[in-house]
Amino acid sequence: MKIDFSFLTKKDILVYDGVSLPILNKVFANNNFNVYFNRWEKINFWIFITTLLEFKFRSFSELKKNYKINYISICSPKIIITFIDNNPAFYELKNIYPNAKTISIQNGVRKSNDLKIFKNKNKYFCDYFFTFSNSHEKFFSKVIKAKYIDAGSIKMNEYKIRKFKKKKEILFISQTATHALKLENVEKFLIKNLIKICSNNELILNILCKKNIKEKILKEFKEIKYKNVFESDAKFVPYELIQKYELKVFVDSTLGLECLGIGEKAFAIPLGCKPSHKKKFKIKKRVDKFGFPLKLKEQGYCWSNEFDYLKVKNKILKLINLKKSKWNRIHNLKKVLMNYDENNRRLKKIIKKYRSN
Repeated sequence: MKIDFSFLTKKDILVYDGVSLPILNKVFANNNFNVYFNRWEKINFWIFITTLLEFKFRSFSELKKNYKINYISICSPKIIITFIDNNPAFYELKNIYPNAKTISIQNGVRKSNDLKIFKNKNKYFCDYFFTFSNSHEKFFSKVIKAKYIDAGSIKMNEYKIRKFKKKKEILFISQTATHALKLENVEKFLIKNLIKICSNNELILNILCKKNIKEKILKEFKEIKYKNVFESDAKFVPYELIQKYELKVFVDSTLGLECLGIGEKAFAIPLGCKPSHKKKFKIKKRVDKFGFPLKLKEQGYCWSNEFDYLKVKNKILKLINLKKSKWNRIHNLKKVLMNYDENNRRLKKIIKKYRSN
C-alpha cells in the first residue's frame, strides 16, 4: 500500500480502480482525471485521516466504504468510468454518488458463471455499459441495468486496422499467465500438435505469449526458434502483430475474438469446455464453448470444441490457404462476437457530452 500525500482537486472524470489505467490512459491522452484505487494499493492520506476523524464506522469494511464516499465527493466528478466490468461495487455507486454518470467497459471474455457474484438482480445499475457485442449485452443485462452500447473491444478500437502483407504462417496466442511456473497443459498439447502440423506442411509456427513466458516455451519446445516467440506486456500491445500473420490460433482468449472482430482469419480450439478435457488436461479455470454467450454448434468454419488431429489439421490448412475474399463471405460472426468502433468514437462522444455539461 502506498500513501499519497497530495491534495485532491476536482476533475470531471474519476477512473474507478487503478487496474483500469493502462488502457484508459490511451483513451484520455491528457491524463486529466482522478483515480480511485479500489484495491487500496494507494490511499490518499488526507481523505483517510478525515474519514477516521468522522468516527462513523464500526468495522474495516465500513471504514473503506466511508473513505470511498469521501474520496468521490472531494473529486466531485461528472463521470465515473471503469474498465473492470465484473466488480459489483461499481454498479452500486449511483446509491452513494448519484451526481455522476457511470460508465462500465467490458475488458475481457466473460464465463458462464461470472454473474454469480451479482447476488441481487435488482441492485446493480450504471448509466452506460460498453460491451463487445449484442450477445454480451444480453448476458450482462440479466443482472445489470444500463444503456448498452455494443462497441467492441475498447483496447482494439484504439488501434487502426492496417493492411500488412501477410506472412503465410501461424501465430498461436498463449494465455499462460505471467506469474505461472510452467505452461498450461492445454497449451503444451496444442503447441505440440501445431508443431507437427507445421513441420509436415512447410509452415512456420510463431507464438505470442505474456511476459516471462518466452523462456518457458523455448525450454519446452526445442523446435521453436527464439525469433518466433513474442512477449506482450503493457509496453507492447500486439494489435499490429496479429495483423501480420495469415492465421491466428487460440483457445478462448479475448485477443482471439478481437482478431475475428476486425476480420482477421483465426481458429479457436477451446479445450477445457468439456468435462473430459478437464480431466485429461487437469484444467482448473473455466473454459466455455466457442462463441459464448451465443449457443453455436460444436464445429464451425473457424472453431472446434473438440480436438481431432486430422480434422483440426484440415481446417487449419484450409483457412491458411483461403483467399481473403472468400473468408469475408463466410465470416458471419464478425460483429456478432466482437464489434469494432475505430478510435472509440462512441465512447469519446458520450464523455465529451457530459464533460461539457
